[in-house]
Amino acid sequence: MRSLIAAILLTASASGALAVEYHKIQSTASNGTITVAGLTISSTSPSALVTIQSNSAVPGDYLLKVSSANSGAFFYVRNNSHTGFGGPAPTFGTCANAALAANSNDTAGKISFSGANSTCALVWAVSRTNTPVCVCAGATNAGEGCQITAESTSGFTLAPLTGSWDKGDAINYICFGMKP
Repeated sequence: MRSLIAAILLTASASGALAVEYHKIQSTASNGTITVAGLTISSTSPSALVTIQSNSAVPGDYLLKVSSANSGAFFYVRNNSHTGFGGPAPTFGTCANAALAANSNDTAGKISFSGANSTCALVWAVSRTNTPVCVCAGATNAGEGCQITAESTSGFTLAPLTGSWDKGDAINYICFGMKP
């Protein structure tokens, strides 16, 4: 016997329609399926423990959005297969001539350089329980690439592959946490 419990909070869709509902439902059927306002949550799929399906035809509507009321952090999946993370932006430790792109956060972001720089340290907006795994890549065609030289629970440091970053260079980064 399976038990499926769902707490669903529906909010504004990408189309601007506003519907806020809270439902707490329990199903003890072996193939529990819950449908509320066009959103189906089930445990009937042979390839998944839980399936979330929306019948929304509006491109960009959220299928799933998990967020924190306190920090502004969130994770989402949209019906056009786009995923994303949001939250507070990290700050620079030692990093001259640099700026973070709008919407950069502790999970992913872009650093643009306005002058020479040979190292750049970012400090997480929210310290992590375990040291994450980070990767970086040059974001400009003629720009200098990058390498992660240090990672910790409080941030990470990156450096150019050779030489230094110069005006117009940019770096993308992605960091994912390890299981606590």
